[in-house]
Order: sequence, then C-alpha cells, then structure tokens
Amino acid sequence: MDAELCKRDGGKWNPKNKKCTLAKIERSPGTLVTVGRIPYVVGGGYEGKTKKLDDVVQNEATLLAKYFKRPISIRFNSDRESGGAWIKDNIDSSQVGLNARLKNGKIVYETYVNVNTLKGNVAEKYPENDNIKKYWRYKDSLAMDHRSLKDAYEWLKTNVDRNRIKK
Repeated sequence: MDAELCKRDGGKWNPKNKKCTLAKIERSPGTLVTVGRIPYVVGGGYEGKTKKLDDVVQNEATLLAKYFKRPISIRFNSDRESGGAWIKDNIDSSQVGLNARLKNGKIVYETYVNVNTLKGNVAEKYPENDNIKKYWRYKDSLAMDHRSLKDAYEWLKTNVDRNRIKK
C-alpha cells in the first residue's frame, strides 16, 4: 500500500517505515485457490477499475465500520469492475456487505447478506428465487440492487441484526 491509498482508506501513513495504520479497514489482495493444479487469485483486484468505483467502495467501508463497529475488508473481483466492503469475521467475511459494480459506465449499488443475520422474520419477505429484478436469494444468501448507496446502507441498518453477525 502506498501513501495515497492509505490516506484514501482513512489511515495514517508513516513515511519513516512506509507503513499504513488503518483504523478498521483493510484492502484484500485476494485469496489463492487451486483448481486442479492451476493456482488462481480470486478477488485480487485490490482497487476499483475507476476512481469513482474505488471511492464508492471506500465510502461503503467507512459506513459499515462506523455503524457496525467491526473491522471491514475491501475486496474487488479480479476484473476490478465490481467490489465491495464486507464485515470481517473468522470464517470468510461474506455475511454482510455493501457492494458496487460498473454497468454501462454507471455504478450499481448492492447489498449482500447471509439471511441468518437478518432481524426477526425479514428473511420470510425474500423467498428463494432466481429473479434478480428485485432481489436474488439462494439458500442463505440474499443479494439486492439499490438506487443509491444511501438506499443500500439504510436497508442494511433497517434489516440486519448486529448481534447475529458471527465474529
């Protein structure tokens, strides 16, 4: 990480040792997986393809860190055209996330949650389907597009129970 990325992520850059201290937000370099005998880096985009996409994901991370008061992982797909901010846990950090993707040059805002993190009977409003027009749900995963980052963030605040997110 260089000084510019450090500051953009809300960290403090130490020019002496060239290290960044981030409050609760880290960027993921990706995860190494092997398919057959061929190694791949999944989620190794590190930053967005455009500054606007990268800034949106950074804003998502800041919102999540402030509201949920948990460490956050920023990760981008290898093509860098989509990415998101995820609440970190000891499993795979994919229980609750705010995401964004480029579509025809515009940003599409998304929420991804494990339905076990939702309040009360919220999950019942979203039965399993394969129709992404309003939402998509498969088993415990629920994904939904939103008109804006504000809408996506408000949906999470309204529907996710902080106490149900595994550590």
